[in-house]
Order: sequence, then structure tokens, then C-alpha cells
Amino acid sequence: MARLRAENDNLRAALSWSVDSDPELGLRIAAGLGRYWYLFGPYVQAEDWLDQFVAAADPTPSSRRALAMRWQAAMLWLQGRFDEGSAVARRAIGEAEAANDPVIAALARLVLGFIADSQGASSEAARHYQESYTALDQLGQRYWASIALTNLANHVQRMGDPQQSQVLAESLLSQARAQADGRLMGLAHSALAINALHRGDEAGFRQQLSAARSELKTSGQQVWGAQAVINAVYTAVVTGYPHLVDEMTEEMVYRTKATGRPDDLELMHLVLGMDALYRGEWESGGDELRMAIALAEENGSIDAQANALAALGLVELGRGDHIAARATAQRALEVAGEIGSAATQLTALNVLALTQLAQGEPVDARRLAEEAAVIAGRTREMQQLVRSAEILAAVAVEQGDHERALRLVASAAGFRDKLHIARTRPEQDRFELTWSGLGKALGPARLEAWQQEACDSLAELVACCLEPATTPA
Repeated sequence: MARLRAENDNLRAALSWSVDSDPELGLRIAAGLGRYWYLFGPYVQAEDWLDQFVAAADPTPSSRRALAMRWQAAMLWLQGRFDEGSAVARRAIGEAEAANDPVIAALARLVLGFIADSQGASSEAARHYQESYTALDQLGQRYWASIALTNLANHVQRMGDPQQSQVLAESLLSQARAQADGRLMGLAHSALAINALHRGDEAGFRQQLSAARSELKTSGQQVWGAQAVINAVYTAVVTGYPHLVDEMTEEMVYRTKATGRPDDLELMHLVLGMDALYRGEWESGGDELRMAIALAEENGSIDAQANALAALGLVELGRGDHIAARATAQRALEVAGEIGSAATQLTALNVLALTQLAQGEPVDARRLAEEAAVIAGRTREMQQLVRSAEILAAVAVEQGDHERALRLVASAAGFRDKLHIARTRPEQDRFELTWSGLGKALGPARLEAWQQEACDSLAELVACCLEPATTPA
């Protein structure tokens, strides 16, 4: 990879010459550069090269054209151009099947999993990951099969099923050990570390992350090593382990800057901004998130830009700048809507709801939070569903519907405890107001039994979120 980066100007010149002089040669070079571009970008230019050569080369179905399309779909996914990426990935599957190349067809299906995951299409993402894993495993493609299984395990974790995620990650580790593949053992240990923290097992987290570091270092996987630490820090942020964040931040910054991968640099600044958001450090949080937005714009990563915008809206809300928070969250919502990113759309809706609540507009806040709850229930985005429930509890307190507020608070608390979901500082401040309001209205005796009000399933929580308002006596 280092040699390729050093030859970047020569490669660009060869590609430029090949467009008119030898498109078949250009297709071969571009398809071969797919993984390099995937790691280091630039995604926009890479997708443009791949598109040009696929269009200019011999239209007869071939493995090389299918591979180029597969990488083109990946570049579109990395930019957040999900619908275009999905269309190209499906073309790649058709091309690979026509060329009798089931491996590339399965790899293209893996990209469909990435895209569906980003769009919040939970069942579709799981199906693509599973089908890709099964095909690649049967074809003896152990490395790529393990990548598919890793993504399936992480997806299941995000959807609120840590037990199934644990089973999948342990299966991945068993397979990696059987193959004596340090790269894949490192991936498995990384997935198990994240799972441990979501279960509240700090000792298990430390043990698994240490094993991931060791295996990835031994196998020379510098990029994967950086990603393992970034993911670990992010998980520590959102599950409420600030002391772990403090321990790992310096390592994360060093590793990320050493690799220089655009995606990882964006994510590093996003994670640093999120950490500041959870701690209530508004100035540093805003600076980090603006850096993430600038890098995302430079790299053409629309989804990353929308994610950072949504988080920045929460920072501005925490600072008390409601006008800026609303404008930023609205911008994030619009960008997320354009690319079909359900997760970012949910974050933006909840930020807008909190902003409306802070401005004394509970009716609008309820409408936005209910919209988020419907999407979260459909996509199984449990973290955002819990946030919507707590916003709706705050609205219910404002409107005097204290029994409904208590059910929402109890349900959200149950899922927060189960999945170890921490609150950002603005969310914590609002929750304290909600709990105080419930205490004054219902009294300590009623609050003592508050946990008995909890809904214990996703469907029940969504139904509770969408209950019609009642008029207090």
C-alpha cells in the first residue's frame, strides 16, 4: 500500500492515458486499485475512474468488469450515495453471474449489506450479510467469509441482540483459529470486545481488545489495528465509560494519523466530538465535529457529514443556542433524507424534538419524536428508540400526562440498562427535569414501583411511544 501511495501520480497518468488509448488496460488497472482506493480514497475520483472504464471497456460480461463494478458500488457507499451504490452492486452481481464468477457475485452482495445497513434496512442487511457469508464460505473464500460474518455480528449487536452477536463473534474466532489467521482472529477479538462493553463487562472488554491489538500487530494489519481502537473508543463513549476513553484516546489519535485513511480520520474527529458532547465540553466538541464535517466534505463522504452535523446540533443545543441547533439538525435531516440514511435521520429528528421542547413547543416536539419512534421501530435502531421514548416522556410531563411519562421512562431505562446506552449531556439535563417533574406530580410512593411500568419488547415500546395523549384530571 505504501508503494502504491508513492506511485499515485504515475497511476493517475496511466489511467488518464488509458481512457482513450486502451480502456481494457485502464479497466484492469482500476479494478486492481479497488482495495487501495477503498482504504485511502479519494472516493469521488475513484468512482469516476471505475465508471469511465466500465462504460468504455468491452461490454461482454467478464469477471474484471464485475470486480470493477463491485468496487464502484463500494465507492458510492462510502460517499453515502446509497441508491446509486445499490444499483451498481446489483449490476455487478448480474455481471458476475453471467461471467460464471460466484465469488465476485458474493462480494458484491456484501456491499449490498453495507448499503442496507447504512440505510437502516435491518432485515435486508442481515439477509445480504448471511447470504454473502454462506456463499463465500462454501467457495473456500475464508477471508471474505469472515469479513461478512464480522459485519453480521456487529449488525446484530447494533440491533439490540448482544447474545446472538456473541455467538457469531465466537464462531468467527473459532474459524480464524482453525485457519491460524491472525488478521481474522484480530477482527473476532475486536467484535467480542465491543460486545463485552455493551454487556457491561469491562474486564472482558480489556482482555478482548488486548488480544485484538496483539493479533493485528503480529499480522501487520496497521489499518485494522487503528479501526479496532477507534471502534473501541466510540463504544466506550456511547456506553458511558469515560475512563476507558481517557485511557485509549492518545493511542487512537496516534494510530489514525499514522494510517492517514480518510474514513478513519473523519471517524476519529467524530468520536472526539461525541466524547466532548457526552461530557458537556461544548467548545472542544464543536471544534472536533466541525473538523469531521470539513474532512467529510473534502472526501465526498455525505453520510459522515450528516452524522457529524446531527451531533453538532446536540452540541449547539447544549450551549443553549437553540436557533443554531435547529438549523444544524434540520440540515442533517435534509442530507440524511437525500441519501436514505435512517440512523442519521433518527438522530436529527430527536435533536429537533429536544430543541422544540427547549423552546417551549411540546406539540412539535412530540410530533418529531413520534416520527423518530416509528422509524426506529421499523429499522430496529434501539438506541434512537430509547432516546425518542425519553423525549416523549418529557413532553408528557409538560402536558400533565404523568402516568404515560412514567411508563416511557421505565421502558427506556430498561433498554438503557440492557444495552448499556449512555445519555449525552443535553439528554441527561432534560431527563433530570423529567424525573423531577414526575417526583413532584406522583410522589415518592408511586415512583418506588416505577420499574413495574416498563415495556419489555421493541413493539411494546413503540406502541407506548405512539399512545394518544390523555387529558389529565
